[in-house]
Amino acid sequence: MPFPKSKKRPFMQRKRHHVTDESGWVHVVPALKHIQSTNHKVSQLQSLGTTEYAPLRDVAERRQRYDRAWRDSECCEQLLQIIEEDLLPLRHIYIEKCVCLGLGSFTHGRESSRYQLSALIWILQVLGKNYDIKEVVFQDPAFTKSDVRHLQSMNYNVLDSPLAFEKVDRQTFLFAPHLDHNQYARALEKDLPALCIGNEVESLIEMPTEIGDREKATLQYFSKKVVSKPMPRLELDPWCIFTHIYWMKDLQPRLRQKQDLLRIATLYTLESYWVASFDASASESTLSELSELSELTVRTTTPIVSTIQADLLSDRLSEKEQGPG
Repeated sequence: MPFPKSKKRPFMQRKRHHVTDESGWVHVVPALKHIQSTNHKVSQLQSLGTTEYAPLRDVAERRQRYDRAWRDSECCEQLLQIIEEDLLPLRHIYIEKCVCLGLGSFTHGRESSRYQLSALIWILQVLGKNYDIKEVVFQDPAFTKSDVRHLQSMNYNVLDSPLAFEKVDRQTFLFAPHLDHNQYARALEKDLPALCIGNEVESLIEMPTEIGDREKATLQYFSKKVVSKPMPRLELDPWCIFTHIYWMKDLQPRLRQKQDLLRIATLYTLESYWVASFDASASESTLSELSELSELTVRTTTPIVSTIQADLLSDRLSEKEQGPG
């Protein structure tokens, strides 16, 4: 008696495709197709820019779980140390906006996009302690309407391509991990950001054929103007691999050194004048000369120094009024 033929399970073929949308963005997406008989329809990939909705509350609750996972990670702790020790003390860095490119859909896409979004929100909170970040913009044609609604609910702006590229300038934090290399170079072409978290530039420059001369020149110029550190590894997800943190070099260290010397000289001159003014034995000519010099230095220094001067003078007057003991 012949055995009944068992139904064959559809074979699952896993590949990755590079999909280019109308705006020129290149997306690496998984292609899952059930190879079946002609009597069954072949399942189709979800198209880019899908209009499907996910409840805003569900998206927020899921994002909060990823937020907690990120904050509890060793990667988060190590990144905080880099920001606090290497970035925040720099006086030539100022950030007033953030541009995020190529995040991907965090409601209908890959898990890496959710970890990246949680990391970005945390980074903005840390930077916000030192910088007045007035604008945060996102751009990715892969965003669904659910993505857009959720970002807008957090007071972030979502722009159509290529508007976000025009936003990048010297006061920008550019967040673009694993962005296509051509789009990465395009983001750096107009101006260089103050801070950037993105692909390791050196490896992109060494790519033999996949990058054009113009894009390579842009990345080479960028690499000469920045200081970099590798992104700490995240055990939960591989998005930090081949990702670096870049910030602008101080392009005018000698000028800043002269400014520091001027501030020190200014404070020393004023301190000498204030000390002499409280000294009954000081001659009128000495007081007159120091007074003229102090007025000159006040007019030629920055408001920051003026504030320090005012504080010192207030302290001196308080000490004089209170008297000894």
